[in-house]
Amino acid sequence: WAVFAPLHALRQDPDSGLGRYPDLADLARSAQESAGTAEPPLVATLPLLAGLLDGEDADPSPYRPASRLALAEHYVAPWALEELAASPEARATLAGLAEERRRLAADDDADHQAAWAATRAVLEPLAADLLHGRLGPGRLAAFGRWLGSRPLVVAYAWYRALRAAGHHRQGADAGLQTLPPGLRAALAPAAALPDPGQPAGLEPRAVGEVLSLARQVPAFGLALYAQWAAERQLAAVAEDQDLLADLPVGVHPGGFDPWWLPHAFVTGASCGAPPDAFFASGQDWGLAPLHPLHWPSAGSRYLAASMRTALRFARVLRIDHVMGLHRLWLVPPGGSAVDGCYVRYPAAELRAVAVLEASRAGAAVVGEDLGTVPRRVRQAMGTDGMLRTWVWQFAARPDDPLPAVPEDALASLGTHDTPPFAAFLEEPGEERAALRARLGGDLDAALGRCLEHLGPSAARLAQVDLADLLLERRPQNRPGIAAGSFRLRHPAPPRTLLADPRARRLLGQLAATRQGGTR
Repeated sequence: WAVFAPLHALRQDPDSGLGRYPDLADLARSAQESAGTAEPPLVATLPLLAGLLDGEDADPSPYRPASRLALAEHYVAPWALEELAASPEARATLAGLAEERRRLAADDDADHQAAWAATRAVLEPLAADLLHGRLGPGRLAAFGRWLGSRPLVVAYAWYRALRAAGHHRQGADAGLQTLPPGLRAALAPAAALPDPGQPAGLEPRAVGEVLSLARQVPAFGLALYAQWAAERQLAAVAEDQDLLADLPVGVHPGGFDPWWLPHAFVTGASCGAPPDAFFASGQDWGLAPLHPLHWPSAGSRYLAASMRTALRFARVLRIDHVMGLHRLWLVPPGGSAVDGCYVRYPAAELRAVAVLEASRAGAAVVGEDLGTVPRRVRQAMGTDGMLRTWVWQFAARPDDPLPAVPEDALASLGTHDTPPFAAFLEEPGEERAALRARLGGDLDAALGRCLEHLGPSAARLAQVDLADLLLERRPQNRPGIAAGSFRLRHPAPPRTLLADPRARRLLGQLAATRQGGTR
């Protein structure tokens, strides 16, 4: 079983305005204690990928990341970094941000950009102290060894440095020309993104050039250090806690991936969904789609690297819009979603890459197959051993309020795109009123009945949203409405929320049927 919460929604004590990587472990421990189980549940969350939080094209949506190859820097908890104790300037900066942290914490909505600005202010002196040896040679040597195994991170950090200077618009070819010749060759896409199965790495001489350049270009050094900090904190969580990660279907068109691999993406077009019962005018997600004809040259390596980035920490990986392995609705430049068309991708190759990477990582994969999905897509998922997605809100009817749950599925009451459980049941209309009546009328009783149904069901995974336990009415995401989405925070830290007797009862019932809880 799994407990779901967006990382940005989690609070600490004292709070800082945004959830941080260590808070995932706190959620797991709190859920385990609340449920009274011998083992913690999986923790499911939204994508933990690098965001585009600066510039005119900034977007805090985790489903429109700057890259699927780098981690989110804004979730780093600077107060938990080992280097902080050896950096007086960083400690002073953190202390000076106390009022800003209180201001951010007082808001019910997360301000991703302001929280990142505060975090960056602490990471900058830490990066400088590390690179100039003020934290000790051992720490710098460990950082260098890590850099040697992460050429993708180095290329990403150079993009960040160029973006900070406003020079990224000229493209990767021009950007790589600004690097020293030896480093330029080592960071070329063909070198840093090798064929699956071949390890990528930097020679010691190239690592030395990276460190030298990072001392000269602070924005480059900051981006490198922020990735190191993010990876260490997320790895510390994953060492003791199983995570269910999320791989979005695409990236921001102004992000690193289309910049670095322009030939692998369709220039100018975006992907989305055709008109349907939910959106009569269709959807334009504003994501850069991969090029279906150029896929053999870089696409399979890109998908493999994207999955490895997530599977380095995750026990289970959810692939958003899994139909994208087969076909995508492409919206032409200057057009709307109604002007789009389906474009097919080499599904056999993409599926083979997904199966191979999951097998190498020893991980399970869940495909998000909601909505109108061709039969052959679900048949392929079954062939590959990929779990499907089952959502109670989409299956329940007044004449069948607790429908059968398939075995090969991740089952949940809703998703981050649907109304929370309480809001869904309170929607006006005869059908919703009839469904409420069949479930007992009372929201608390209805939630209990639904979780009692998910628990002993045949589903491989049963997932509960922390917001549903709180009977939250406000949605985390409002599809098609960017303003206000992916910002809502929980009212208190997980430990406080899950200590409530009602939450303990509900989680205990679910967990007891999932993994032999003590209640």
